Amino acid sequence: MSGPSSPQLPVTGPAPRARGVLAASILCWLAGTGTASFACAEFISEIQHNPMAGLIVVVYPVSALYCLAGYFLYKPSRVGGWLAVITAGLVSAVELLHVELLGFDSPDVELLDSPELYLVLCNLAVILLVVLNWRHLRPSGEVGA
Repeated sequence: MSGPSSPQLPVTGPAPRARGVLAASILCWLAGTGTASFACAEFISEIQHNPMAGLIVVVYPVSALYCLAGYFLYKPSRVGGWLAVITAGLVSAVELLHVELLGFDSPDVELLDSPELYLVLCNLAVILLVVLNWRHLRPSGEVGA
């Protein structure tokens, strides 16, 4: 004999994470760790020849912002979206200005081989992914995991 039949309620878990937000989070983490690693290597190689090489330390807060944006995007929070878009936009603007000031018109300098181009493309991908997946980000005041 079986007991009264009760409707089976579906098991609910956390909402699935949007792949675009996850990809933007990974790109932010890669940009943050990559720029910090590059700055550390540059600092170590240049400190012997250039006493002003300590100015490369300016890159570390930018790396921290990238990693913080990646963390909040992983959550997924709109704070991370704002941090990612603002950081990626500012770094892209500075890199493009830097490329423009260096004058990549000279025939012996290849723009396609420069690391600045890859950083700008990564930043544009982050901005595009965050903007296209904005609806999947929770407002910062919302409680939940």
